[in-house]
Amino acid sequence: MHKYQKPIVVVILCLIFTTYFLYNTKSDLPLIFQKDLRAHDESSNSVVAANVTRKFFPPMVRVNPLNEKSGNWMEGPFWQHIPPLFAYVPYLFFQLDGQITIEVKRLSYAFITLLIGLLFIFCVYRFRKSLWATVAAAIAAIFWINTPFTHELITGYAFGVSDIVLALTVVGGFGVILWYLAGESEERLDYPFWKLILVGLVVALPIMTKNLLGAIPATTFFGLLIYDHKKISGQIWFAILSFLGLLVVSYGSLYLSSPQTFKQEIIVPIFHAASGYEGWGRPWHWYLTNYLPQRYLFGWTWVYYLGLILGLVISKQKTVNRHDKVLLWLSGGWFAWNLAAISLSAAKIPNFIYQSYLLSLFFIVYSVVLACHPERLAKDLLQDQIIRVRLRTTIITILFVFILVTGYEVIRFASQFQAQRAQAYDYQSEHEKFYGSAEIMSGLGVNEQDLVIIRVSDNDCWFRYYVLFLTGTESKTLLEMHFGYDLNKIKQKYNNIYFVINKSEQFAMTGVRIELADYSLIMFDPSDIEQALTQFLKQHELDIQQDIERMKKDKTSCQWLVPDEILNAP
Repeated sequence: MHKYQKPIVVVILCLIFTTYFLYNTKSDLPLIFQKDLRAHDESSNSVVAANVTRKFFPPMVRVNPLNEKSGNWMEGPFWQHIPPLFAYVPYLFFQLDGQITIEVKRLSYAFITLLIGLLFIFCVYRFRKSLWATVAAAIAAIFWINTPFTHELITGYAFGVSDIVLALTVVGGFGVILWYLAGESEERLDYPFWKLILVGLVVALPIMTKNLLGAIPATTFFGLLIYDHKKISGQIWFAILSFLGLLVVSYGSLYLSSPQTFKQEIIVPIFHAASGYEGWGRPWHWYLTNYLPQRYLFGWTWVYYLGLILGLVISKQKTVNRHDKVLLWLSGGWFAWNLAAISLSAAKIPNFIYQSYLLSLFFIVYSVVLACHPERLAKDLLQDQIIRVRLRTTIITILFVFILVTGYEVIRFASQFQAQRAQAYDYQSEHEKFYGSAEIMSGLGVNEQDLVIIRVSDNDCWFRYYVLFLTGTESKTLLEMHFGYDLNKIKQKYNNIYFVINKSEQFAMTGVRIELADYSLIMFDPSDIEQALTQFLKQHELDIQQDIERMKKDKTSCQWLVPDEILNAP
């Protein structure tokens, strides 16, 4: 093939993947637009991502907190439960759209999956310069993006958008390690300093994204460096210093923003790994017998496992090209390492295997491709002059066809997105009503200079996150206010105080009452807050005591609103 033909074929493969991504994501739009912040993680993650647009650094759960003391990881005010790099992904999308919405937040992470696939295809082609390897990468990327668990991460049904960002940084790490391995071991001894520094920086990104879960790229790279040099040479020190320097800047900035939060949250991953923290304890075999079959593979489980066995057989054949062996051993070994590490960990969730799942699919697909010996067949066919001439014309034709097809899918996707956004939304569930109320409050101008106090149901603690997400307003339940508040601080920090109550409820004091679709909003000036809040607390004294007893009894998901000494009292 001529030099220009291979890059054109790679572009065609990228267009095919992009087209499939658009088609695939379009089918998820009803779920992407569902106005429900699902459970703990999407609630807090969404709030932190939205607040980045209000205060770029440090990432915060509450940009104007009533209580500035570091609390539960969902309460903040600072966010460091996991490194907050993931929270910056929606920033540009929110800015371009001109508003904060859950659909834009979810689509921003869907866009990251597109980048992952395209980057993976490019990295494989850049290393191997083989169309068959690149085709295998594209097929693996298509299988990966169609994995049910990928859909769940994007739509919020599985928590952990940080795992999507981790997968992006892992593919980047995979790419730069391939870059390093392109030459023979003798050549790598004279690897340019600037390249070592760059690779050191890139393999630091997964750790910056997910702490210990992102350690495989760095460990792999530095292990290869030491293996090649047989010692820690000056070159290795350049890579190590660049790697550590970036981590120091990242973690140091988080520490300086809130030392208390940093110390409190930084050891959370160790608890997760060392025990069944938060009920995550599972047997060692759980990924092979449960999570992979039931969350990733479903009916394809036996095909997947047979593919892994085939990959092991192919990778051991002496006739396999060195570059092909590198691709197989690095992708398959990476997955095996990830699987072994998380299987040995006491705590397990489906997300832990996601970072290397694409690599495992490539390991399988490329093994099948190599087993068919396609390059021999292609070489025989290209001996024919007529075929070579027709091939040039065919490639150009296919390129134009897929440019048109991809362009058409882009238009269809944009059109369906606008149509989905334009249609009236039916707020049915309680959480959807929370979202709708917060939308109206945002339209009324409620912002981070205000304070919202909520008393509508047993799910008040979740209502707060919708208000925080869409308005940035400090939001508290009446139950929280029952345990104490600083009246002077409220008067100093907030312009207006809003009470959210049920429509049927009568408020003891007269304020500006605004009727929302499902609830009532009563606005007070901070100067009136003492009398208003005192009467509101007295009015709901019985409800508050019932809430406390309920939480003490069943330890519900809102239990952190009650101080530990009361929650755990007999």
